[in-house]
Amino acid sequence: MGSVGQMPSSGIIPPWIFYLLEVVLSTLFVRLAQKLLPKGRIGRFVEDFLCVMQTIIISHENGILKRAYGDAAYYFAIFATTVLFGKLFRSNISTNPAGAVHQFSSKRNMTDMELGIQIALQMSAAWSAYKFVQFLWGLNFCGVYHQQKLMTTDTYSSHIAVNIVAAILIEFAVTFIYRLVHHGEKQLPLGSVWTGIAAAACTYAGYKYTGGYFNPSLAFSMQYNCHGHDKWEFFAVYFLGPVIAAYLVGVYGDSIWQSFQKSTGEMREKSKKEKDI
Repeated sequence: MGSVGQMPSSGIIPPWIFYLLEVVLSTLFVRLAQKLLPKGRIGRFVEDFLCVMQTIIISHENGILKRAYGDAAYYFAIFATTVLFGKLFRSNISTNPAGAVHQFSSKRNMTDMELGIQIALQMSAAWSAYKFVQFLWGLNFCGVYHQQKLMTTDTYSSHIAVNIVAAILIEFAVTFIYRLVHHGEKQLPLGSVWTGIAAAACTYAGYKYTGGYFNPSLAFSMQYNCHGHDKWEFFAVYFLGPVIAAYLVGVYGDSIWQSFQKSTGEMREKSKKEKDI
């Protein structure tokens, strides 16, 4: 993303209050939808659409916190919202194509056609969230005129700061690490906290080079129309790398975690025996 000037002090609502209001109101809305939506595939697709919108809207607003309060606020917000969404969303809900492919390759709980429909809905939700954020920023509640201007004139700069092969590998790596931690969440104490830490850490690791998105729908909402890369480069970096990584974690994640548990168990046994001696 490009940046223009400093955060203006003018605005009706302080950015952190506006951010918390959005998180609370969107969470209440999703909770209400979960209760009212019908069971079955249609209800799941609609719920997935709404969860994608919430995730992307809040992720856009993380940028306001970054500009207003610095990097620490930005990465803490990523951590906190990842933990929140992990508790809020049902286990069969994925908020981006990488998550959908992860579920598809690990659980086989949907057909190829259902996977295609889900990804299409996720991309539609990403576009809808982008338009909604444009509308919110246009109201200028927080004095974010420079961000509103960037959004409405499509003058964002590409986040890809390395060659395309390196960018694909970076997005692959951060997606693989995040998805692997998420895959083994139930096997870890305070699993959702570790997933939140992984989200913040992977974003930090990739931010300087690709933005550290590891989320194709979020990248589509924030980076698709940016200047500095063409459409093929965008899809190669933000779809190819994350989707392949997610598929591999879905297929091999259980084996990786079983090997990890076995090796750590053996290390504990060895350590215990050494203490006994």
